[in-house]
Amino acid sequence: MIFTKPKPMKEILDSLAPYEKPLILGCGTCSADCHTGGEKEVADMKKRLKSEGMGVVEGVVVESLCNLEKVRRALKDKKEQVKEADVVLVMSCGIAVQVVAAHTDKPVMPGLDTVFAGVLERIGHYREMCSICGQCVVGEYGGICPVSRCPKELLNGPCGGTIDGKCEVDSEIECAWVEIYERMKSLGNEGSLARIAKPKDHLRSTHPRRVNTGKGILKGEW
Repeated sequence: MIFTKPKPMKEILDSLAPYEKPLILGCGTCSADCHTGGEKEVADMKKRLKSEGMGVVEGVVVESLCNLEKVRRALKDKKEQVKEADVVLVMSCGIAVQVVAAHTDKPVMPGLDTVFAGVLERIGHYREMCSICGQCVVGEYGGICPVSRCPKELLNGPCGGTIDGKCEVDSEIECAWVEIYERMKSLGNEGSLARIAKPKDHLRSTHPRRVNTGKGILKGEW
């Protein structure tokens, strides 16, 4: 999932200051799971903006704001509200903000900051698990990614600063390489860690990237 966190309210209010009638869009997938852009959060934002004297047009939660067809359909279904609004506040990730902006001639402002791709460990606790680097090597490390889970992105063993199995950079987290070694040992394959890993091909993560599966899913322009 894409983890997001709310922007400071002052920052949101400053971005909306030139406008009077915002339309609020939330997302029913990642943002809802993060409790940053679901039904409750959109309702709370609507109430807060009204208390600031803004004439909020409506607060709507779209099933998935990174799905082009669902965004098109949602904006079409709410075309009168979109027409009435003078700005759209998107309570979702940066992807969603760009998708919405591509489908409306109204200014679009983010209500959240996009932090990382990760996993929900338990309510309110999230952990980064993937750097979306374009060259997945996790299978070579027992299913534990050294790129996203080691602050130094080390591919050839630990840095030497580990203390009692904790990370030198952040003592609150486990050293990724201790976890990798223990995992590989449990699989009876720790010997494979003696190999020298090649440097990652960073050209695979140049931006912007685009994939066409040949099935028409991503064909065409926004």
